[in-house]
Amino acid sequence: MVTIIAPQRIGDEEIAVEVTPGEMTFVEAERVATYLENCTPLLVSPGVVDDPFLGEGCGYIRVGEFTDGEWFWSLAWADYVRVHRAAPPTEFLDHIKTNDYTPPVVSDEEVDRICTLLYGSDYSEPEDDYVLPDWPPTRKKS
Repeated sequence: MVTIIAPQRIGDEEIAVEVTPGEMTFVEAERVATYLENCTPLLVSPGVVDDPFLGEGCGYIRVGEFTDGEWFWSLAWADYVRVHRAAPPTEFLDHIKTNDYTPPVVSDEEVDRICTLLYGSDYSEPEDDYVLPDWPPTRKKS
């Protein structure tokens, strides 16, 4: 059993839950994991972190946060569900089933609102005078 941060309704307090591997069938786990990783990303990192079910250096999970407009969760939940068949909390699982395992469309405006609520920053478009640096950088000729 592992204690991890549970998916939560937007605006609710963060809570940790104890999760046990093998609680879902393979078919159900795949449907839920697919939902979790195909909803709207809020933050995504190209890195990975240690899988808490396997221990340091024994396996890795993806890093990011996703939403369906009502709930948000760590992308790691898709890995917990698919790899370990660990079930998310019942209320969240019922919500996914109510959506018929189909990720809803979340508008850009709703994503901005959610990000501002969760992260306390304004995620609006950059100012008109903002210039992105050249990429990839050019090498100086010697």
